[in-house]
Amino acid sequence: HALTAATLCRAMLLSSNNSHIISQVGLASRLEKHELLEMRRIAAQVYKKNLRWRKAVELAKADK
Repeated sequence: HALTAATLCRAMLLSSNNSHIISQVGLASRLEKHELLEMRRIAAQVYKKNLRWRKAVELAKADK
């Protein structure tokens, strides 16, 4: 189920520590192209968490 996967993905990404920033941003770059809106929202949250403000805002605006 997509929403269950999205929830698990969000929990893993947002709970991990700063030593995983590169892998988080890499995954976010893949999620931002995902067909499900929820996955793109997770990507925006990950960008925000990793202080990639411009990318987070661009992604949020694109999905409005």
